[in-house]
Amino acid sequence: MEMLNELKKIWAEIVAKKIGLPSQEVFSYFEVPKKPEMGDIALPCFKLAKLLGEDVKSFAEKLKDTLSGAYMVGRAEVVGGYLNLRIERGPFAQKLLERVLKEGENYGSSDEGKGKTVLIDFSSPNIAKPFGVGHLRSTVLGAALGRIFRFLGYRVVGINYLGDWGAQVAKMMVAYEKWFDKTNKQEDTIKKLYELYVKFHKEEETDTTLSTEADEILKSLENHEQQALKLWREFVEISMTEFRRIYEILGVTFDVFAGESMCDDTGQPRCIEKMDAVIEDLSKKNLLKKGEGGALIVEFDEKEKIPPLMMRKSDGTTLYATREVAVALERWNKEHFDKMLYVVGAPQKLHFQQVFRLFEMANYPFAGRCEHIAFGHYLGMSTRRGTMVLLEELLNELIQKAQKVIEEKNPELLKVEDPYNVAKDVAVGALVFNDLKNERIKDVLYDEERFLSFDGETGPYLQYAHTRLCGILRKWGKGVPKDFNASLLSSDEEWRLITHLAKFGEIVKSAEESREPSRIAGYLIECASDLNLFYQRHRVLGEDENLTKARIVLVSALRSVLATGLKLLGIRPLERM
Repeated sequence: MEMLNELKKIWAEIVAKKIGLPSQEVFSYFEVPKKPEMGDIALPCFKLAKLLGEDVKSFAEKLKDTLSGAYMVGRAEVVGGYLNLRIERGPFAQKLLERVLKEGENYGSSDEGKGKTVLIDFSSPNIAKPFGVGHLRSTVLGAALGRIFRFLGYRVVGINYLGDWGAQVAKMMVAYEKWFDKTNKQEDTIKKLYELYVKFHKEEETDTTLSTEADEILKSLENHEQQALKLWREFVEISMTEFRRIYEILGVTFDVFAGESMCDDTGQPRCIEKMDAVIEDLSKKNLLKKGEGGALIVEFDEKEKIPPLMMRKSDGTTLYATREVAVALERWNKEHFDKMLYVVGAPQKLHFQQVFRLFEMANYPFAGRCEHIAFGHYLGMSTRRGTMVLLEELLNELIQKAQKVIEEKNPELLKVEDPYNVAKDVAVGALVFNDLKNERIKDVLYDEERFLSFDGETGPYLQYAHTRLCGILRKWGKGVPKDFNASLLSSDEEWRLITHLAKFGEIVKSAEESREPSRIAGYLIECASDLNLFYQRHRVLGEDENLTKARIVLVSALRSVLATGLKLLGIRPLERM
């Protein structure tokens, strides 16, 4: 258990014994004040006093007398209806720093998820299209959530559910057959395929036969016609080569690459038979009704105000929702997951509302275990660059700019590090942090000059904070002292850093519960900001030997926690930059 919670638990048991309430209930009332001057931990007494029929002030004074002198209570005082408690700094800092040193980058982790499985469906680009920046948010958010859940002991299965089936793939295949120059294999790239796809949509406005041809291609795919499947497999192979290159740059991995095609171990698409099974199951449960032209739909209760969900079109072809249900059933049969998170943009809110409600109506065993992790858009790019922003081009541009900034700031780095690799880590860190520092539902502003800066709330700012801590430890030149006296860390600036360390496990837990990596991002910014304040007022090296030892331990602990936090977000902690 995280140390602040350990103290709250001990104090809650003392209070509970005094007032005759369950300690767990009392524990829930303790909080960390927003203003440090109000104490380290506070107990609002209003509700408790009312519950017990006592005057608030006298009740708070009674609890003050009860907790004064208790384990690690340095001082207790009543302000209004609050009992504000100061932790005994020296013993707390000693115990905390010893724990951080012992646990290293496992500090803050837990085994709360032991024996539980979480599936995370994220990234999921469409084949035969460039990896656009529109998929970046799902990618970095899903990857961060996966790391956070693993850190807390869960078994995580990261799934990349590729858009490799359906009308958009059929349209691409028609465009390829009509306009692709098959004599020039150099053109066989994702970018060229996307240009053909755009051309299809433009031509489709005046040539209605194109849509008919795409429908025929989709039927041939669903009938497993070999010629169509051969071209489809080429598209998948081309796409996977592109995607894997980008995931490698971003440092993102998946446990499963799967697609709407639901291929078996031999590479044969099985989505049709599995979707037929879904239609049959829903029919038996009397959940399907005939809509216009013989289409099959699911209708919801009028009170729910959810529009009907189409499961099969009038021409007999399937839809995304049908595949969604079939895939969920397959995943359940394989994993029997405790949670399944769909990291998909906010515009898909209605789709998941419909599908999740259908899970309940069909009495599927995983109904209630699925969550839509919605997020906002990127702003500030399409108007400058055009409608499709290619992520690889964006990354290459950012790496070049980061390399220029680093070489200007630290030309000596060229002697000890590969400038490209450092620039790549800085560029990726800048891009990832610019996304994850925001609450996920909010839109993200794309501003290269701002988020590549080494000042303010940026990834490079945090990476630099880490390198500065590493630099202090290099100058120290010895191992981290085991014999240190944490009571020498008596300044308010040092105590602020110690309390940051104490909160780390709670912050990670909060990020998991809220599905908000931004909680960790905000925490890291606060740590780095208070570190700068510490540097302004104190020295680490060159002080009294015992004080230097204590501060080296503090620096080492902060470096470790900062590194862990950055890694959870998907940002590489750098030793030099």
